[in-house]
Amino acid sequence: MKAKKPEKAGDVLKIARACIEGGTVGFTGHALDRLKERGISVGDTYEVIKTGHRVLSRDRYSEEHQGWNYAIEGKTYKGKNLRIIIGFDDAGLLIITVIRLVKGV
Repeated sequence: MKAKKPEKAGDVLKIARACIEGGTVGFTGHALDRLKERGISVGDTYEVIKTGHRVLSRDRYSEEHQGWNYAIEGKTYKGKNLRIIIGFDDAGLLIITVIRLVKGV
């Protein structure tokens, strides 16, 4: 029998921003690889989470990790258009991956 999916987090942006302020942020190995590969800094990631908007249509449930993933999109002050995929674990905010969005491609 399949386990029941947990409910989604309430105010995802508020929770994520509080985790950044409190220093309870972790990065998956995948996210760290993508940051390096795509020339994106940890600061860029935090900036988009602090100033960006949530994309509800991109919420996904991860059977593997038994938790919800959420997408936040926005621009850095240097004009990088990014999508940050996040989740939450017992330690706080977890950055799952970082994607550079390019218009018209």
